Amino acid sequence: MIEIPFEVIYLGDENNVHIVVNAQLGEIPLRLVVDTGASHSCLCKKTLKSICKKPHFIKADAVMGIGKSKLNNQLVQVPRLELGELVLEDYSFLLLQLSHINKMLQMIDLQPIHGLLGGDILFKYNAIIDYRGRKIVFES
Repeated sequence: MIEIPFEVIYLGDENNVHIVVNAQLGEIPLRLVVDTGASHSCLCKKTLKSICKKPHFIKADAVMGIGKSKLNNQLVQVPRLELGELVLEDYSFLLLQLSHINKMLQMIDLQPIHGLLGGDILFKYNAIIDYRGRKIVFES
């Protein structure tokens, strides 16, 4: 079992929250929102371009999102992403534009996010979200 702590961020009031985990992409620290409703984990396009000179794009993929019928996004293969002791090697992430979200976070004095930890990873590693203990437990 691997346990990683998470931070609760409040978006205005106590009823509007996200949980955020810290990750590492190489030497670069990332903040990922845990999104159980996201079918695939995502990274911010802008963030990836700033840290990877030549990202390894796999393909364009059609995905669905709330409020839109279909979005075309690129998949990028990341050589190594660390979530505490959980290490993902050669894992594919969707690339999304998150700059509008980060602008909103900045307006309420919150740190930017660099992506989403989605249902694909949560399901694969049988994640249990312990809200009281503020940690996520993964089976390795």
